[in-house]
Amino acid sequence: MVYSLGFHALGERTQETPIFDNANVSAFIKQAYTPTFDCPSSALNTQIDTALESALLSPQQQLQLSSMKTHGLICAGNVTDAQSILQRLLANVQSDRSAQYYLSAIFQYGFIYDILEKPERCDYFTLARDSAKGRYVDVHLSASLGYITECSTSDVDTKVYELYQLLVDVTAMDNAAALAHAHNRVGLFYATRSQQGLAAAQYMKAFETARDIYTNENLLSVLGSAVAAFQSTGNLARTKEALDKFSAINEVSGTKRTWFLQYFFEAAYYVALKDFQSLETSLQNWQEVAGNSKNPVNQGLLRWYLSELCLYKNNRQCLVDFLENEKNAPSSYINYISGSKNYLRFIVEANMRIDNQQGSIAAFEQYKTKMERIVSLTHDNYSASDLGRLHSKILNLEASLEHEERNRHKVIGLLVGGMLIAFLAVFFVFWRKYHDSKSYDNITGVLTNSALIKQLRYVSKPSTHCTNALVIFDIANFTEVNLTLGSTKSDFVLEQIAITLKKITRSSDLLGRLGPEQFLLCLVDIEEDAAQAFSERVKDALTSTFAQHNNRHAISVDSSMSIYCSAETFHDLDEILENMLLSLSIKADKP
Repeated sequence: MVYSLGFHALGERTQETPIFDNANVSAFIKQAYTPTFDCPSSALNTQIDTALESALLSPQQQLQLSSMKTHGLICAGNVTDAQSILQRLLANVQSDRSAQYYLSAIFQYGFIYDILEKPERCDYFTLARDSAKGRYVDVHLSASLGYITECSTSDVDTKVYELYQLLVDVTAMDNAAALAHAHNRVGLFYATRSQQGLAAAQYMKAFETARDIYTNENLLSVLGSAVAAFQSTGNLARTKEALDKFSAINEVSGTKRTWFLQYFFEAAYYVALKDFQSLETSLQNWQEVAGNSKNPVNQGLLRWYLSELCLYKNNRQCLVDFLENEKNAPSSYINYISGSKNYLRFIVEANMRIDNQQGSIAAFEQYKTKMERIVSLTHDNYSASDLGRLHSKILNLEASLEHEERNRHKVIGLLVGGMLIAFLAVFFVFWRKYHDSKSYDNITGVLTNSALIKQLRYVSKPSTHCTNALVIFDIANFTEVNLTLGSTKSDFVLEQIAITLKKITRSSDLLGRLGPEQFLLCLVDIEEDAAQAFSERVKDALTSTFAQHNNRHAISVDSSMSIYCSAETFHDLDEILENMLLSLSIKADKP
């Protein structure tokens, strides 16, 4: 589940507002028209409302202004009123079916269905895309992006080709707002395929492209998408980076909604970091902002994170009350939250903490089903090689855009030829680099979770009298070590731990990062007694990782360990890892 919380593809531009004048209605309409990938400012919406009250408007001018008004209503979140006006406009026999305002209205109607996640959006996107092609660039671009990312049933290769070709067209437009819109839509495309890391990168590109032309409110929406995506990947460093940008803008232009989002993002970040002191402070601020909010989703999210604090403080009665309240929570909240793997993880831990075995088992089954679905979506919807191709092409496209900006006065034929040559060269460089690096964690340098799991599935059966051993090391006092060395050195802590592990393990072993603070080691074809002894040596080595890093304090890494030995292949790897992780959780809960 991605906590998009309403973030979408339109953004409001900072622009000079034309003033309506009865004497020159046509000029006002021309100046006030806002492309479909932008949003009109609040001041412009006011001028449009003033214009619509004029008795001097022709029928066509009335229709044009009505289409501009609905654009503003959608951007403001008032889709009900916008839909009602659009229905009348589209059915009006006086509407010019070939005019830009009419095709913009068709796209807007599809966009409303997109917000509501209704399948009818595809019919409107298709009609707007085909009718606007070669005539109205903004409508064609917006409708095409909407169709490719939300509606296309093409195979993966075709979809990648269509999306890339569209990005080429957007780049040629030399329009920052259009390019930001395209990056945002590509981000949504990645996100719906459970590729949150790539989605986050595109959201940040949209932010950087639009930071000088979008209003702060809309920059917060783009950054909010990035924060949510980074949090889904477990990349705490990038989450903090995006969250800091969000907070800085929010200090200047915050609304009640954006403050709610900030505290929600902070709570998730502090839970992942296990910084419960900061979590408590953030929750106090969140409660002040929430006040007497009647929104069941907002109330439910706050209740969840308050209960995370109860889990940390071992307040069993608080957890009992929380789980009981969840049984009677509004369906709108349950439908929203039930797709969150972090929420399902918490329900498992809460039931375990109050010794509710039956509840723990039931919750774990839900969590297991969710994780299996995430893995299935990741593999079924989009293969890694296809993502690599598209992402590399996008990177190359951005490089080409910078090149074009530096050489905009050169002969067009030479420029196009140079871009094509650059594309062929850079594409393969990026493609190779992406595929060479995607298997390794960018902080620790060990295998990523997905790469490690893939390699473990191909580990051969051990020789006679030997075993294949899996060992999970969980860094129990990560936060303590991090704070001792310096609160900003979380990446350094992980890097040093990984170096320790790589030094002591054999070249034939497999080592990877299983979770934010967990490492998984596979000892291939080793005697069982030797595997146990070797694991203990690794654990001892971890303990003294930072022995030389601080002369004033003795810093010891406290790790828990779970071992599994098999005389067969790891054909049931998912079940094995689940049982090992459950074993670690039980150990952690014991006094």
